[in-house]
Amino acid sequence: GELGVTYTAASSTFSARLFVSKVRNLITWSETIPGSYIYTPMNIDRASMAGLTLGYEGQWGPVKVAAFVDHLDPRNATEGSANHDKLLPRRARNQARLSADVDLGAWSVGAGLQARSHRYDDAANTRRLAGYAVADLNAQWQFQRDWSLGARLNNLFDRQYETAWGYNQPGRELHVTLRYSPR
Repeated sequence: GELGVTYTAASSTFSARLFVSKVRNLITWSETIPGSYIYTPMNIDRASMAGLTLGYEGQWGPVKVAAFVDHLDPRNATEGSANHDKLLPRRARNQARLSADVDLGAWSVGAGLQARSHRYDDAANTRRLAGYAVADLNAQWQFQRDWSLGARLNNLFDRQYETAWGYNQPGRELHVTLRYSPR
């Protein structure tokens, strides 16, 4: 179930969403042999996820901003299980996303920040994955009616982090795009 409210005034929108999900036979990943980094699918008979999302989106002149904060309580709800009431694997309890984009006519520039709290890689909650924050930058130049050149710098500060144990995420990356979009 989900209950939400949205309020819009002028060029700003505020939102709040409260949700609860009950899941049967949730498939997740489990390490076959501890320390092996070999994972197989694992079934969690019953899981529950409850949370709250708060959001803001607005525009001030040429600047668009967005901010979202999520709080999640993802639990193993299987009665009698050794992992009953433990947090579900690889699900952060808290996360936030911020972004700002500026439209300057032929040019647009933007920045984003994404942060997640710690989470666990295993159903027993013994292998903790650290929280992280990652910043990104982007720019685009519309140099012809149908042509644009874009650049995106991901993980600006070269943050080292894992979303699964033993699998580092990419460091700083630069992507350049030449796009043709006929109108």
